[in-house]
Amino acid sequence: RGDIGDSPMPDKDDLKKARKACEGSAFKKAVDLLAAVESAADQAHVERLKSKEVESAQMSRISSTVVTLEPDLMEASNYGMDVQEGLLFVSHTRAALARKDIVNAAKFARRLSEVTEPMKKDLDKARIDRGVIKKVEDVKCGKCGKEALYSFPNSRRKCLECGHTFS
Repeated sequence: RGDIGDSPMPDKDDLKKARKACEGSAFKKAVDLLAAVESAADQAHVERLKSKEVESAQMSRISSTVVTLEPDLMEASNYGMDVQEGLLFVSHTRAALARKDIVNAAKFARRLSEVTEPMKKDLDKARIDRGVIKKVEDVKCGKCGKEALYSFPNSRRKCLECGHTFS
């Protein structure tokens, strides 16, 4: 089991050819080669989704990604942070799920995760600055052992060092 929408590795030769074309300023050729790689990966993903077990697991992970990250984006928006790109990926992911287009939903959810990751530290800092989360003194994280635990109003705790969250 891998990340959302994991698909087989693309042909490395095709990727090398695309890189070489890009470096040689043959952008149209590079785009065409990368499009072919993406198409092959998508087709492999579709093949994997023929298993109802895989399809169900993927839908669950995709939905979980949206349900987990959307509230953080909304909170960050309230703090004046730019979250438009993340919210766009939330919207695209939901629309793809509604169409039962799991391949594209997985792509959008993966991009959602990628664009929200850099925002997490800034969001935690904004939470601390506004008193939304408070440091738990003299308690170490069970995962990394650092004294970097913060408590949320809903009794959830998060280690700002390793990101471990628990109730």
